[in-house]
Amino acid sequence: MRKLIIITLFLSFLLNSCHSGKDQKALSEFKVTDSALQEGVLNLPEEVLWDIVYNFSSIVEIPALIKDLGVPYHNGFLEATNFTGSCNDNLRGAFLLGVLGLDLGYMSIYNRTSEASEYVAALRELTGSLLTSHLFDFAKIESLSASQSEPGLLVHDYMKGYNRMEQFLREDGRRYLITAMVTGVWMEGLYLLTRSADLYPDEYIFETIGEQKIILNDLILLLSNHQPANPLFLSLIEDLETLKAEFDKVEIVYEVDEPQAVERDGMLVIVQNQRSTVNITPEQIGSITRKMENIRNDLIL
Repeated sequence: MRKLIIITLFLSFLLNSCHSGKDQKALSEFKVTDSALQEGVLNLPEEVLWDIVYNFSSIVEIPALIKDLGVPYHNGFLEATNFTGSCNDNLRGAFLLGVLGLDLGYMSIYNRTSEASEYVAALRELTGSLLTSHLFDFAKIESLSASQSEPGLLVHDYMKGYNRMEQFLREDGRRYLITAMVTGVWMEGLYLLTRSADLYPDEYIFETIGEQKIILNDLILLLSNHQPANPLFLSLIEDLETLKAEFDKVEIVYEVDEPQAVERDGMLVIVQNQRSTVNITPEQIGSITRKMENIRNDLIL
């Protein structure tokens, strides 16, 4: 039993780009104009929608958890960055930004930023296709990836560019791209967790996988707010609903501890403590892993 840690993943990102040679579902299949997407109906109040968005945590949180548990670095966990040219599908590009954003955090946590140069190059190209590359200091980011001496600074400078991009997309009426990036980040985090659990079984990793049940519900809600004008999100929601069916078999039991009195800013505040127990079996993890990898591969390959 432990305090509930909702470890999801933030709107941070880097990228991969367009692959070819296989049948592709989802992102590359749908040709939806930006203007059509911008007409999507947001049923949630604005503040509620973005509270959900900002529930997604740092790109280094999942990688840090994995490293702290003693799981060695595996380059094979990371998505490749080989292209066959520019990615012209903005939604697919945004999803891939999320995927490789987490991969960048993974490399940084393990001090493997010397391997990040191809990711940075892909970021430059893909953000260019989204008309947002001017928001990043690529010269500095590339220098940091080459120096190998300050891996924390690499992620820090990348995140500064991300924060500017997130604000720019909101003001530019392209919030749907932020949601696509969130989806990529979350799915890649779950992928890293399941790969780690397969090679290095650990109860804490199992519990963290089970906790994603909570976040998946929020993610489907976010996607649903863009669905009316966007067949991609409709298809993705349908896929994630099949993943949700596997997560629904996971039991999370909550217990409320005695409230505590804590002094904050000279005032006495009563804090309610909640703890949780995640009951998840190896069979459930296996089912979640297979379903998630099928969805992820459909989006990436």
